[in-house]
Amino acid sequence: MTLRARLEPSLRRRIFIPLFVANIAVWLTILTLDILTEATIDVSNRKGEVERRSAILESCVTEQEAIMTARALAVLHEWSPQVPILFELWSSDAHSSQPSRRLFYNQKKIKFSYPPLIGDPNKVTEVIANGNKYNLIRQDGPRWSLRVAIPQPAQPLHEYIVEYGTRREYLSQVAISFFLLTLMLWTAMTRGLLPLQLLARRVAQREEGDLSPLNVDAKYAELKPMAAALDSMMLQLNASVEREQSFIQHAGQQLHEPLAQIQALVEILASEVNATEKQAASEQIDASIARTSHLIQQLLEMAWVDGVQTQDQQSHDIAELVRLYLAKIIPSARARQISLSLEAEETLPHKLERNSLQLILQNLLDNAIRYGRVGGMIEVELRKEGDCLLLSVADDGPGIAQDQREQVFERFYRGVGNDSFGSGLGLAIARQAAMRMGATLSVSTGLQGRGCCFLLRIPGKT
Repeated sequence: MTLRARLEPSLRRRIFIPLFVANIAVWLTILTLDILTEATIDVSNRKGEVERRSAILESCVTEQEAIMTARALAVLHEWSPQVPILFELWSSDAHSSQPSRRLFYNQKKIKFSYPPLIGDPNKVTEVIANGNKYNLIRQDGPRWSLRVAIPQPAQPLHEYIVEYGTRREYLSQVAISFFLLTLMLWTAMTRGLLPLQLLARRVAQREEGDLSPLNVDAKYAELKPMAAALDSMMLQLNASVEREQSFIQHAGQQLHEPLAQIQALVEILASEVNATEKQAASEQIDASIARTSHLIQQLLEMAWVDGVQTQDQQSHDIAELVRLYLAKIIPSARARQISLSLEAEETLPHKLERNSLQLILQNLLDNAIRYGRVGGMIEVELRKEGDCLLLSVADDGPGIAQDQREQVFERFYRGVGNDSFGSGLGLAIARQAAMRMGATLSVSTGLQGRGCCFLLRIPGKT
């Protein structure tokens, strides 16, 4: 594996590094707790020990006997051999008229003098002797009072932690534990990611052009959404490829017919024919060229609405845009004696993509003029409905059969009995452009119960 491949983002590292850091954090916590346990004397346990030794002293009757017993107990009191513990025996004043006196303290074990340990009876108090802090446990009995001062850690806790944590035995334990846990984590992750690798391998092994669903039986819940998404993507890609192949096939057929006509007409012009036949052939060539040009233009428009990402939508005066386009098509409408009308407010601002709206207007009005009846009507209405903008184009032409109203939006589809030249792309372009804007385009019955009415519903944008 190259260095560049090792430095690339890795899902295994993405999972392993947080787990490894968590592992370190857990071990540091355990180590700290262990150190604190060692560094901090368990006062409650020590208090119980003092109580037990106080009970032993209570069995002594005379002071001499109590002193001898205390001396013996003092030898056994080395709970922390590194730091001396202060051990004192006092006479109790609970049942005596004489004040309490210190009878014994472990003077042979310590090399400094300190004032007598006072403290509160049956409590743990803090005292200072020779500049060191001690936890004093005082246990008063009927005859005797036992007082034991246990030293607190002499050095700061963080220094003690560093010293304790760098001991060889702890470092070896931590190193072995880290190695074993790291190995187990890496093995667990490798096994956990194996189904994902097998899925990737299965996709990579597919033959070129195979867009059929994977149909993987994903046993694990985490892989089921991915397998389902891959199958859905394969179906969409397959449908897209089939649609593009059909598009190319139909486009070739549509272009072949006018080009073949042009070729035949050119041969007629090249032959020895009279002026009338040449004029007729020339006019037919012009019509075929116009038809080819119209088809090429629609193919370019279809490629645009299919391929270009949606541009930034801006606010436009839609009423003014519609009026300007209606003014452009007046000559075409007059050629077929069709009357145009517009019902809209003076100004109607709305946020949308201007080019997509122009494509929709162009194709809807071109269809209405091309397939409407001679001497008919086309009514354009523009209005607001809540936050939505509604644009309708209605005519009184022959209309579209009920069972064909969804089919007319398919590419290259032309209605039955339609003898006007066209490619069958206009309404497909209009609907695709509407989808780019997040709008909907539908068709219903037109004027006076005849013709068609195309309704464009454009949602409001914030």
